[in-house]
Amino acid sequence: MIQKNDKIRIKELREKGYTLASIANIYGVSRQRIDQIIKNIKGYTSKEGKIIGKIHKKFNYKCAKCNSKYNLNIHHIDGNHSNTIENNLILLCNKCHNYAHRKYKKCIMCGEENVLNKKHICKNCKIKEMLERKKKWSLKYEKCIICGTTKVEHKSMGKCSNCYSKYLYNNNINGRRDKCNILNKKWQKNNPEKWKIISRKATNKYYLKKKQENKKILEDLQNSKNH
Repeated sequence: MIQKNDKIRIKELREKGYTLASIANIYGVSRQRIDQIIKNIKGYTSKEGKIIGKIHKKFNYKCAKCNSKYNLNIHHIDGNHSNTIENNLILLCNKCHNYAHRKYKKCIMCGEENVLNKKHICKNCKIKEMLERKKKWSLKYEKCIICGTTKVEHKSMGKCSNCYSKYLYNNNINGRRDKCNILNKKWQKNNPEKWKIISRKATNKYYLKKKQENKKILEDLQNSKNH
């Protein structure tokens, strides 16, 4: 909490030439809060205070670009904070003020000014990029590394969603296998009849596969003997 003695100290620092941001860092408060304190101090008649009041009136207490009435800041056009001439000052909201201080004000791809992304890309170019990505199965991989499908969507690490879930289960990443085993045991206890039917089907499939494999082995042996 800022006390009365602190308010007097803030006034003195401001008159010496300290910026609002530097005073805010000293007291661990926002820049807007320091500006509010300085305006509310009785007998505060510095040159900067008068100029700030003039600029607020000049722009009718609205942002010069978007006409917003909230979170207003004074922006120095030339970037020099010591230059407090009226022609060098504009009233902007937080959003427009942050945009004014950006290095990249234009889209890298098309050159428009409405930059929204951290990658310095506008909204239209972002949509185009997303559509191009959807056409490809993956940015790096043309198909799944394990099963080679392109019909199932890409999940991660060059694997489709099915293969990636198997990879998590087999390697027990984030306890995936343990969680599945616990859920399976609970389900078996709650549904014993269904579990019997499923286990019978699974055993039948297993023995059918083994029979087919044995048949193939016998056929290969007979063919090798004939030759």
